[in-house]
Amino acid sequence: YALGYARAWQDLAAMRSSSVALDAFARACELQPANQRHLTLASLAIMPVQRPPRYVLLLGELGKRLEKANADATNACRALECAKRVAKAVDENVEREHARRASTSRAAANFKKCAETEAWGALNAVRDGPLLRITKHGPVDAYAALFDDRLCYGDANMKDRALQKMGAAPESPGKEERYVLHRTLKLENVYCCRSATESRGGAGDARGLAPWELLIVSAQKSFVLGAESAEAAAAWRDVISDAASKRRAALAVKDAPPRAVKAFVKRGAETRATDFDIV
Repeated sequence: YALGYARAWQDLAAMRSSSVALDAFARACELQPANQRHLTLASLAIMPVQRPPRYVLLLGELGKRLEKANADATNACRALECAKRVAKAVDENVEREHARRASTSRAAANFKKCAETEAWGALNAVRDGPLLRITKHGPVDAYAALFDDRLCYGDANMKDRALQKMGAAPESPGKEERYVLHRTLKLENVYCCRSATESRGGAGDARGLAPWELLIVSAQKSFVLGAESAEAAAAWRDVISDAASKRRAALAVKDAPPRAVKAFVKRGAETRATDFDIV
């Protein structure tokens, strides 16, 4: 209840503001004779959230009074410790939920609203940020959002693409609806590769990538992403690979990375399809 309270109350407030009938019904309920304390719906809804800390105060006071009366306060002390653990667990879970909602909302705010982005509210955003996606027409300003069960990416809207081709600055990066959701990849089918050198190779490395690039391989789509630095590319690769491995383990899906894949890369002024060997 504590985890869903804030979101539920926001939804109810939005519904009441858009429906005169619902708002009138809620007000009529608050004015019922049985509501002798004249409590509002808001004060009733928050009561369960306030219960755990109140029990801590109540049991703490009970223990003090029992000690003053020279009575056995053992059970009261045990109950107090239990209440403290419950209250702490509720607070920690609420904080995690707030952080999850904040990260998911930040990711969604960078995309043009659609049915899929509207449903992201229940997801957990692991990482998100701007990248370059290499297409057959060249690099495209893109945005990636990694969740526990999927990898989503979008490209700059058509207006930004036109500005890029003309050499003009795109719209403000912070402006909502800058990126148009292009594709959603099932995370259990995703593999992320970094650059492999002659002196280093291992599962998930691809020969032919630049240090600042990473290769996304999936059954649905394979493509190269460009980060601002080799360190940023490595960080993206690690978090995507870790999330994908956890997803495959949760679904009991066999981990079977491909050995070769074709994707577009940009080298100098030329954009060309390249065959990558994954070592």
